[in-house]
Amino acid sequence: MGLPANVPYDVELPPDTTPPLGITDSLDALIDRAVRARPDLMAARATAQAAQSRVAVARGQALPSLVVSGTGSGTYFFRRPLATQQGNSYSATIGLQIPLFSGWSQIYDLRAASAAARAADERRQGVEQQVIFQVFNSFYAVRTATQRVRTSDDLLASATQSEQVALGRYRAGAGSLLDLLTAQAVLADARAQVIDARLAWYSTLAQLGHDAGILGLDGRSGLHLQTDSTGPNR
Repeated sequence: MGLPANVPYDVELPPDTTPPLGITDSLDALIDRAVRARPDLMAARATAQAAQSRVAVARGQALPSLVVSGTGSGTYFFRRPLATQQGNSYSATIGLQIPLFSGWSQIYDLRAASAAARAADERRQGVEQQVIFQVFNSFYAVRTATQRVRTSDDLLASATQSEQVALGRYRAGAGSLLDLLTAQAVLADARAQVIDARLAWYSTLAQLGHDAGILGLDGRSGLHLQTDSTGPNR
């Protein structure tokens, strides 16, 4: 939250605690966005590019190089009251440097840089495959959590109705106290399942936002939510 630990605050419930039952983002779109924007994957790409640049540098050091230099000078004689210029001279040199006697160090450096570049690219591919798997897994975890929310709501509605029936029978003298207590225990368990299901739904939604690389610093997932989802988005 970015606040000191001793700052007092109150927790307020939102007016509607019913979580949305679906997302409109397709799996392919989330994977594409994660591959483009995940910070860890971008870092792996940058490392691979830097390693490839070192290969180019090592290859260039093993090639002949052209060296160009030039100089200029002037000669003056100082006599009173004025200084007179005697003459100027200029020179230019062009040289070709060929690395012949280097103990094969250029070849070894090039091979080492190439091996490091291949290893960095393999790590990049591994990170990319891991990112795709994480988004895939989190996407279907959200769908599973969504179905769990629906099931827990249905169970709560059924348990509430059963508890009301048991209470009515008990008040009318047609039901026993044991039946009423059993119905109330089932209702309490159904309420707990609703809480667990909604907590799991919000947790999986946040995980999907993280895996897709769209979880903001303010905790918003950046996903597009809908009130109901009856079919897969792909």
